Amino acid sequence: MRAIFILLLITITSIAKAQIAWGGGMPQYAKRNASMLKSTDEVKPVCISLQPKTEFKSDNAMKHDAYIFAYSHYVDIDIERDATWTTLPDGSKLAQMQIVSKGAFSLNLVFSQFELPEGSRLFFYNPDMSIIKGAYTEKNNNAEKVFSITPIKGDTLCIEYTQPAKTNTPVKLKIATVNHDFMDYFKTTNESNGISGSCNVNINCNEGAAWQTEKKSICKIIYNGRELCSGTLMNNTKNDFKPYILTANHCISDNTTASTALFIFNYESSECESDLLTDEFSFTGANLVATDKDSRLDFTLLKLFDIIPPNLDVYFSGWTLDDSQPSGATCIHHPRGDQKNISRKQYCNPR
Repeated sequence: MRAIFILLLITITSIAKAQIAWGGGMPQYAKRNASMLKSTDEVKPVCISLQPKTEFKSDNAMKHDAYIFAYSHYVDIDIERDATWTTLPDGSKLAQMQIVSKGAFSLNLVFSQFELPEGSRLFFYNPDMSIIKGAYTEKNNNAEKVFSITPIKGDTLCIEYTQPAKTNTPVKLKIATVNHDFMDYFKTTNESNGISGSCNVNINCNEGAAWQTEKKSICKIIYNGRELCSGTLMNNTKNDFKPYILTANHCISDNTTASTALFIFNYESSECESDLLTDEFSFTGANLVATDKDSRLDFTLLKLFDIIPPNLDVYFSGWTLDDSQPSGATCIHHPRGDQKNISRKQYCNPR
């Protein structure tokens, strides 16, 4: 098997179209519109408006060795307490809320408490419902009781939660940060080296033709809801498909950060010179396995909360203990949040 030199670089990421969700279906609001109910019958959700932070500009993006695409509104939003609640004709309960941060290119959320009762369903969407994430169910609960969602385009984000009539367990959903994208998380270009430096080439150009299998191990990471990094899905000696992710210590160095991180796979352009993106998928949360607390070796090893379903097309990269000098190096990554790029046999400035 070919040995790969993996360069861990800070990157910005783009929206994941398919965060792992289990319930499917459509939000109640969409169903009500589809039924053509009168507007007077519509539930009016609570709207929480956040004030923009004018001191954040694009030149803030490269401070503290991190590529920052958003700033955080630190909030205490409790869905049980703060949402608009309605009892539906079948006895089920519907909670709705809208969050606005004017001028944001996109919004994403980090939950400090996330415990969905059995049978409940949670959706996130933008006002025109061109982006719908969910349904999230009790299968998305984890031992850390936290959660994050990938960015939703625009400055308005809608939340909808439903639970069956028979469910008496209170929902425990608390939002800790609303993250305001000031860098345009969705920006793409049709140039072969995208928005990154000239030493980076689109992985689907000729330079990446021999690396079409290995590229499937590379993921983008959002951590703290606003900072970005690269990671690699790694194999182990048991070959048992445990989802280990190798990344950098200066990105993630503690379990709290790992538990709400987002891992996004398959974000790449469909062709060499195209701004059309392939369908990506993402996972929320990981446990810290190992890191260099002294930062002498800039590495962190994580293990995803979720096992990667076998139907998803990923690759587990190999490694070797051979300490001989390689003849060259290959780097596959997402510089500046670009689509997946490749650099070979030359120094490449990660910024």
